[in-house]
Amino acid sequence: MDTKTKLQIAEKATVTVKFLDGFRPKSILTKSQIEQSVCFARIAEAAYPLVNTDKTITDPVDRLKAIVGEAPIKGYFSDSGAAGYVIRMPDMTIVVFRGTELDLTNLGKIDLRDAKTDLDFKPVRFGVGFAHGGGFKSAMSLSALIDDVSDEPLPIHIVGHSLGSILAYISAVMIPTNTRSHVSGVWAYCPPKTYDDIMTQKYNEVLGNVTLSFVNEIDFVPRFSVPNMKPKLHVPGTVVFLPSGSNIPVSFTLFQRILSAYRGYRLHGLSFKGTTKRLAQCHSIGEVASRLGKMICIGVLPSISP
Repeated sequence: MDTKTKLQIAEKATVTVKFLDGFRPKSILTKSQIEQSVCFARIAEAAYPLVNTDKTITDPVDRLKAIVGEAPIKGYFSDSGAAGYVIRMPDMTIVVFRGTELDLTNLGKIDLRDAKTDLDFKPVRFGVGFAHGGGFKSAMSLSALIDDVSDEPLPIHIVGHSLGSILAYISAVMIPTNTRSHVSGVWAYCPPKTYDDIMTQKYNEVLGNVTLSFVNEIDFVPRFSVPNMKPKLHVPGTVVFLPSGSNIPVSFTLFQRILSAYRGYRLHGLSFKGTTKRLAQCHSIGEVASRLGKMICIGVLPSISP
């Protein structure tokens, strides 16, 4: 990549834009934070089973071991389809939650249990406010995992992608107060909106300074809201916006954003099918990890909100 291209990417990667609920990025992440974010994104990716080219399936534990070595890994699963893993490294404990999974008995289709959780938008009472209904119920179904790390003496990093981000946010709050100070990071990738105004404020007071919520390009999942649903939900923590590599206008409503995305990508020569595929790729944890890794290589750090 020549210097001119690097500069063009750098300019686009650090541009200040409005996003989500009107936050404005005012600072950038450190290289160390980006390096950590890539590592935890790879762990979030490994929490999914891998369907190989010969249709065989690599179990998440095997995928995680390829990253963390021989560190003990314990899996937790519920009838609702939720899954989480506790990884005990010598110097830290990692809790990772899987997001919406493909139905491995019917490749290419989403697991209906996860789809039911995703679509259960109606907020339920949680703490001082409200939380995403399906995500809350899913987190409750993995309460044994929370109990497992409730007395953890080592630093705890909680990781999740998509639906797994909701479980990460809720689990971070459920950890007992005497252990919560050990939570050194909450890493949420492509997160859906999770908490209402009051709970978002409370979360940010308690854990906001250690929470990074990564929103990739035009990914519509973090921006989706059910019209007229009250209370309105938000993405908590420090929101890290990974801007578009093309000149797609930024707009606030889901419809406007998707429409502008189609127009923008069509202008860049993509077909309707190709544009639809690109929208889906924006929600991919693999793409987020790859983009963050490339930003390290060229010295570009994404902007974050206050």
